[in-house]
Amino acid sequence: MPTLTELAEEALANARRLDAYTAAQGLPLVSLDDDTLTRAELPAELQTTRSALVDSAQMMKRLAQGPLLNMTEMLFSFTDIISIQAIYRYDLPSQVPLTGTASYEDIARAVSLPEGICRRFMVHAMENGIFEEVEGRVKHSAFSRMLAEDREAMQAIGMMVVDLIPAGHRTLDALARWPASCEQTETGFNLAHDTNLPLYAFLSQDPGRISRFGTGMKFFSRGGGFDLKFLVMGFPWAEIDREDALVVDCGGGVGTVSRRLAESTEKMHFVVQDMAGPVALGQQTLPAELQDRVRYEVGDFFAEQKLVGADVYFFRWIFHNWSDAYCVRILRNLVPAMRAHSKVVIYEYILAEEPELKWSRKQGRNLDMVMMAGWNAEERSMSQLSRVFAQADERFVLEGSWQPEGSTMTAISFGWKE
Repeated sequence: MPTLTELAEEALANARRLDAYTAAQGLPLVSLDDDTLTRAELPAELQTTRSALVDSAQMMKRLAQGPLLNMTEMLFSFTDIISIQAIYRYDLPSQVPLTGTASYEDIARAVSLPEGICRRFMVHAMENGIFEEVEGRVKHSAFSRMLAEDREAMQAIGMMVVDLIPAGHRTLDALARWPASCEQTETGFNLAHDTNLPLYAFLSQDPGRISRFGTGMKFFSRGGGFDLKFLVMGFPWAEIDREDALVVDCGGGVGTVSRRLAESTEKMHFVVQDMAGPVALGQQTLPAELQDRVRYEVGDFFAEQKLVGADVYFFRWIFHNWSDAYCVRILRNLVPAMRAHSKVVIYEYILAEEPELKWSRKQGRNLDMVMMAGWNAEERSMSQLSRVFAQADERFVLEGSWQPEGSTMTAISFGWKE
């Protein structure tokens, strides 16, 4: 374990690198008023520097606070949810002008809250960098300005505070009621929302709610380490870029991945399989220049794969939605279609085998808790994923994995031994 001084020196070195880069780009200094590091569009190596700075700072904080203050911070973190729920429910960011200030009185009147209550919500949020107070009035910080200007960001908050956080509150109750369940209908989400339906089926009953969920997911997956450029550059697609090569994009939605890969390759073809709704939308919106290489068909990965002998059966963010038992079913439905040249390529967040004690990697553990609460599913390590493939069929053989610098996601390839 490094000392406080060693952590501080490491943090200082990384902070200087970031300051030097933003200064060279003519950007303002990093502050709560300006999201400089995001606007800087940092190259991959500086994204790594940024993560290392956060990791050092978080570890310094943890060591400096000690067990008692760390416990106190964890236990009172639920109060952050209270104020951010208020931000979402009353749409508080929209009540503050993008430039200038607003009074607490005017904001409270606009959202029909007592001024004292409104002020308490907003001042608490300020402790998290949301809004600022200037001479007794409220102005935007970079954080609150993002919420005011970016609809996807507010929808992401709604998805969490309305749909998923209540599921977390009931997860242990679900485990007590359905011990070791692998079913998507026996989760904290089911108890929290009093439904016998799986999460997506339940949300789909309300068009506005499922739309919010989809928009929130889009927000969390856009840019940064989730950018599809890492999939393009991080897997050897050029090796299979032939006229007769076929990639089957299983559960591929409207074809976001296949379109991106088609744009970055020259010859290979793609079939996007999903339910009827996404397939219809994908067909309607497919650019004309891709129509000779990308096509769509209705498909269910819980049914036997009909496209035999494809070069790649590709799954992005599919396996983490399902427990091991269901992942095995998905893979066994591929077995009749697999040939010696076929690969199954998984694109997922891969957990480390052991705890890493880094804030930048804790996000994967957070996602793992979310998958438990909502789906009875999980994020997996490489060894866990390999066990799932071996359980499905011992002829699946791990070929390798690819995670470019700066990428949150990993591409994992399993070949087939006939």
